[in-house]
Amino acid sequence: PMPVYPRASERRGEQGRVVVRVLISPQGTVLQASVRSSSGHERLDEAAVKAARTARFKPYTENGIAYQAMADIPFDFVL
Repeated sequence: PMPVYPRASERRGEQGRVVVRVLISPQGTVLQASVRSSSGHERLDEAAVKAARTARFKPYTENGIAYQAMADIPFDFVL
């Protein structure tokens, strides 16, 4: 998913990379999302977490059985 670049962050020239760790359900939806690596700007971190929560994934499966899984998703905010 593409995060929405916060207007206040654009005006201030804030940039950076946020890595969000997500817990993915067996159905492919996000159960939890948290910042693993911050951009140093709270607004950018919050925008990345919000975008990650809307993501849908192909479930992790072993022998045809779906399981919960974790993944790290990088978001780059560049002007």
